[in-house]
Amino acid sequence: MEATATRMTAERLGADPSWYLAARIVGVPWALTYLRLRWTGSAHIPRAGAALMVSNHLSNLDPFMLAAGCPRSLTFMAKKELFRNALLRLILTRLGAVPMERAQADLEAARVALRLLRAGQILVIFPEGTRSRTGRLGPFKVGAAHIALKMRVPIIPAALTGADRVLPRGARWPRPGSVFVRYGPAFELTEFYDAPRNVATLEAATAVIRERVGALLPPALRG
Repeated sequence: MEATATRMTAERLGADPSWYLAARIVGVPWALTYLRLRWTGSAHIPRAGAALMVSNHLSNLDPFMLAAGCPRSLTFMAKKELFRNALLRLILTRLGAVPMERAQADLEAARVALRLLRAGQILVIFPEGTRSRTGRLGPFKVGAAHIALKMRVPIIPAALTGADRVLPRGARWPRPGSVFVRYGPAFELTEFYDAPRNVATLEAATAVIRERVGALLPPALRG
């Protein structure tokens, strides 16, 4: 089933517009009132063209919180475990999610991600690879830097606060709270475009990405 979900996402190349619109019509008013969701910086998001959005990761609500304040539709990488439930798999694939195996290199998911970017989509990646247990920014994996350097696309840094309190680990339903999303100015890793594509380059580029995301967080949460 998980492979099927990946193929469906690849063929669709992003979210089903009718599903995405319906999710926004229902979800955004709910988030604004129940979760007191607020955002700033959406003017920084490029109005056209491919881009990576990179963010810290606090809860399973994060993709939807990032999408709420974005003037364009987003696609995102999601752990394959979420696709085991038939209903959730249907919703995620219709909303453009790409299932990914976190424990190993997932070449099929990587190919889908590159196709989405070539089609001009905004792809969301959480470089920490898992939800933070403390709310503080954790170490970043190099996958986002690798994709950004391969495709030479702008990177949109984003940061969430409060999502870990409204949907903590183990919770079945969000609790009322306050979630804030901050989008930063898009940037490119131009200083690394002509550098050798080795571990040192990827780690240095990843450090730049992490610094841009961290700058959007309160100092106590920058890790």
